[in-house]
Amino acid sequence: MKTLAISNNVLYLYCMPRESPAIKINKIKVSEKMKRLLSAIIAVALMLTMLAACSSNSGSNLTSDNLAKIINENGNEMTGSNPAIALDSEDANLNNLFEWNEWDKANFEAGAFSFSLMNVQAYTIAIVKPADGKKDAVLKYFSDYQALQESNFNMYLEDQYEIAKSAVTEEVNGYIVFVMAENADSIAANIKAKL
Repeated sequence: MKTLAISNNVLYLYCMPRESPAIKINKIKVSEKMKRLLSAIIAVALMLTMLAACSSNSGSNLTSDNLAKIINENGNEMTGSNPAIALDSEDANLNNLFEWNEWDKANFEAGAFSFSLMNVQAYTIAIVKPADGKKDAVLKYFSDYQALQESNFNMYLEDQYEIAKSAVTEEVNGYIVFVMAENADSIAANIKAKL
């Protein structure tokens, strides 16, 4: 067994020989250059370790099913009544949502949507990953959708109008999170933490 230690510009190499229980200590005089080199090597190794740990989430590619699970686990009581639907499913209600809003599924790489089927509730939670070069188109989809919901509830159901007006659209790690629900900021923060 060998161990290195530096103290007072002296590098100590502790060796435990196999044939003897005694410890043999070798002293090696360490120059200032060698000390700086060892410090630099240790610093680089620590930085690489930290970068690898910090980037573990940002490069992830979540499937539509994974995104649906994130919505279902982080939504509110409305999510229980309207479970998230994966983009790649052949769900008729999701297809209707896309058709009514003139959204093109080709603009999405992955995604999941939880939305109210009743016109008396301003409720939609979506997590989507836009297809390459389609981020602006997808952001416009959600902006137009929010404006439409605000307009729908402007003259009646004031509480739903406030929910629509307070919708949150945020980007995180290549995903777009859209939350139109009570406590939208809190729901969006919880979802973003999972991406």
